[in-house]
Amino acid sequence: KTMRPGRALATAQPGVLGKRNLSPATYLTQWAVASGNRASPALFHLAMHRRTRQVLLSIPHYFREVRTEVRSLSTAYQWLYFKVPYLFPLSRFPNRVTLEPTNSCNFSCPHCRRSVMTRAIGAMGFDLFRKLAVEISQWPRTIVKLGGLGEPSMHPHFEKQMELLAELGIRVILYTNGTLFRLYPADRILSWNLHTLVVSVDGVDESSFERLRVGGSFAQTVEAVSEFHRAKRDANARFPVEIRHVIMPSESNEQLARFKREWMERADTVKFNFLMPLRPAGASSRRGRCRDIRRELYIRWDGRVP
Repeated sequence: KTMRPGRALATAQPGVLGKRNLSPATYLTQWAVASGNRASPALFHLAMHRRTRQVLLSIPHYFREVRTEVRSLSTAYQWLYFKVPYLFPLSRFPNRVTLEPTNSCNFSCPHCRRSVMTRAIGAMGFDLFRKLAVEISQWPRTIVKLGGLGEPSMHPHFEKQMELLAELGIRVILYTNGTLFRLYPADRILSWNLHTLVVSVDGVDESSFERLRVGGSFAQTVEAVSEFHRAKRDANARFPVEIRHVIMPSESNEQLARFKREWMERADTVKFNFLMPLRPAGASSRRGRCRDIRRELYIRWDGRVP
């Protein structure tokens, strides 16, 4: 039975406050109040400014994507479809399928959607995981993203999951907060069929990292990413190590530029996201057309599609 893209997760409009002295918690609170005024030109322009800054900072990352992923007319179509799906006929099967191995996490980041999550903590059973993987493998252009609202590598059968995906020839975008490097040696990670390894790094220095990535260690993350990147280079592995950074209201362009320079010495690419707070309960969900519903399927650890 063919999967269809499910309803996209209910997420917030882009951030609407531009003050640099706000903590993430204060920002989220004030955003919830401000977001009720959807007709305000000031809010619209602030949102557009944040989006524009994120895109401009990520331009080198997008060029790298094109160089590494667009190798034929077919792959060019796939890449463009993912970026602007409403310009094309609906795909028969999602370009990406996000599987949430678990929503358990050893970090407590205040800006993460997990901080307001109300569903039960759990882990996907291997039988369900295998069933999904086998169906996905029938669509060779589809990429699996292992992520969700938890740290995938904390799943008790994570290595078994990765080995199955590699056996089926499924390309994987793997997300981690850095715990992966503590649990698995570099040669084991390099043996999996990775398309991209994404490491979440928020904060522009040690103090802001440890304030935002509660439970993590900046020094350990820097060392682990650096060591793995060297091992990947020595093994001539082609997949990129990508640093993913959420831009906080307090971070200046100069700080972000320095962050990018420093992490490009330890990884292959850096991509920026703008802060997207959750909608307050009961708020209107009116927004522009949703891309995810046409390009991506999200499956939670218990098999539900939100």
